[in-house]
Amino acid sequence: MQSIPDLKHGRRKARIGLRGYIFCCLGLVAALPVLVLGVIQVSKWEAKQLDDVDQERQFVAQTLEQGIGQIVDGHVRAVEALAGQVQTRGSLDKAVLQPMVSSLRARYGGFSVMYIAGADAVSIVTHRQKHIITRRKLYAMLRSVKLSLFR
Repeated sequence: MQSIPDLKHGRRKARIGLRGYIFCCLGLVAALPVLVLGVIQVSKWEAKQLDDVDQERQFVAQTLEQGIGQIVDGHVRAVEALAGQVQTRGSLDKAVLQPMVSSLRARYGGFSVMYIAGADAVSIVTHRQKHIITRRKLYAMLRSVKLSLFR
């Protein structure tokens, strides 16, 4: 750097020479491609991360769909089995229907209440769940269903 005398304050001013300008330009020429490529790479990583998250969410949704489908299919089978048994017995007598409802509810788990109603929508026979499921038990049941789905 060359210094130029400043006559007002009695100090010399520093001036950037040709070498200083060349050094700054070369620094920018070297740093600019790195910055541009870095921004491009970060945007690619972000897009890949979003794709991974979308795939994971889709997998979770499919797993839930399968689990709910299995539960609904089991419930439909239980209702059809109960309807078939009631139809074959041909009687709406409470003494005949109560053991049938109890045995079907024991065989097909997952129902909190199972009942048979007449044509007037009045319940004839009811079999209720005897214990209340706590959150902890529900969480344990859901984990076991999740683990059985992955096997």
